[in-house]
Amino acid sequence: MNFVDLEIRKAEPEDCIKIRELIQELADYEQMPNGPKIDYKTLQRDGFGSKKPLYECYVAVVFGEIVGYALYFWIYYSLGRKALHLEDLYVTPFHRLKNIGSKLFSAVAKKNFNENGQFLDFSVLSWNPAETFYLSKGSKDLTKDEDWQMYRFDRATLQALAENTADSEYVATEIGNFNAIEQLAKEALPHTRSKYEVKKLKSVSDTEGSNSSGAGCLAVFSGNGEVVAYALYCYAYSTWEGKSMYLQEFPQWNVGDRIRLCLLRALAKKACDDGCSRIDFWKKHQLEDLLLFSSHGAKNLTHSEMWHLYRLFELICAVLNEIYTYYIQNTERDMDGVTIREARREDCRAIIDLSREIADFHKHYNSPQIDPKVLERDLFDAANPNMGFYVASEDKSDRVIGYGHYFYTYTLRLGRCMCLQDLYVQEAFRNLRVGDKLMKAISQKAVEQSIGKMEFVVTDWNPAKNFYKKRGAVDYTEKETFHVYQFDRKAIEKMASSP
Repeated sequence: MNFVDLEIRKAEPEDCIKIRELIQELADYEQMPNGPKIDYKTLQRDGFGSKKPLYECYVAVVFGEIVGYALYFWIYYSLGRKALHLEDLYVTPFHRLKNIGSKLFSAVAKKNFNENGQFLDFSVLSWNPAETFYLSKGSKDLTKDEDWQMYRFDRATLQALAENTADSEYVATEIGNFNAIEQLAKEALPHTRSKYEVKKLKSVSDTEGSNSSGAGCLAVFSGNGEVVAYALYCYAYSTWEGKSMYLQEFPQWNVGDRIRLCLLRALAKKACDDGCSRIDFWKKHQLEDLLLFSSHGAKNLTHSEMWHLYRLFELICAVLNEIYTYYIQNTERDMDGVTIREARREDCRAIIDLSREIADFHKHYNSPQIDPKVLERDLFDAANPNMGFYVASEDKSDRVIGYGHYFYTYTLRLGRCMCLQDLYVQEAFRNLRVGDKLMKAISQKAVEQSIGKMEFVVTDWNPAKNFYKKRGAVDYTEKETFHVYQFDRKAIEKMASSP
């Protein structure tokens, strides 16, 4: 369905306050309300404070209000291209079932496709009904299909591991050239997640093409200078704890636990030195890995919290790219074929019909109480009508699809003023900026008439209030505690007839 004034755009620093609120909403939904530990300033610093941000983010905006977000970062492989990891995708409950989540997801898939990502990874709790959404997009549940399991070393465990680095008989060294590990990476290919032989990453610098924080590699060398084992990592981001590390490649059990423990301790020290809150990684379930990781403090989050690894492969990303491109072309066009003009006598019936749609929206089932002839009399037959209407009409049929209704008021402080009574556009036309054009026409009329101010009333639950705020309106109920009062017809008659 089309939705009112929906915009999918890249996040900006000032969005972080709202994004942090939505992160808390998501944590509450996932039954982990105490999870998020960073504030919006940390989000601003880590996403916008340097040339190499730790994450990127899209936001969904409706009537100027952020109602959803998709936060992601790049991950890398020695024998594979980069890929995207989708950390969070969330839409507020009120705005679900309106394709907003689909558009956010498609935007990330488009990003992955356009920048040559091999696939898109993300984690989903097994009880979360969102898994149906992801499967419908063509994703595969690799935990269910291939027994991939999620492990985590938290900060305290990393510090304990890092303190024992000097005890190892092996030394793990940071390397900046991936050529040294090429042969080992090829030998491990059947055991890795990658199913395809693709372009190799030659050096750490190859991982930085998208201004991301990049990848790194720790290696253990033999006496003659050959690499006998390596661990490939990249910097990741947790919306709960900030900067973290993602372990991408780690040697199999046949290398020996002493070498693997050496690499594990070196990774822990690197993570601690770089201010990472944790190390996350996915491994196909093997008893040897389970024993190594669990004996040194890793938590299996697939077992304890039921996290599953989902993957969207390149071909599906390409399809979603086409869908997203179609969405952009068909929802961000201007209002070709629609004309804004002052109302004519023959428009009165259409205006009354549209006002009934507003009444239904506000659940005022007894309104309106006048018919088209009354409106026609008051607007066109009166000597000096104190009101006006602009309508939006289709060029082909001249059918009225929206209107703006205003009338004049007067104050001793500002003189002649204007009250905007109604501004309404039918749902099918709300993505064409018709509301903007109606608002512009009424504003031009106000300028011509030297109007001192324009006032209007919006219910607190109506998302249209953000449409007005975005255009400079001030909420006087919030700012100066003004309240709107109304005398209905009976109250007026009672006062008029009182002694």
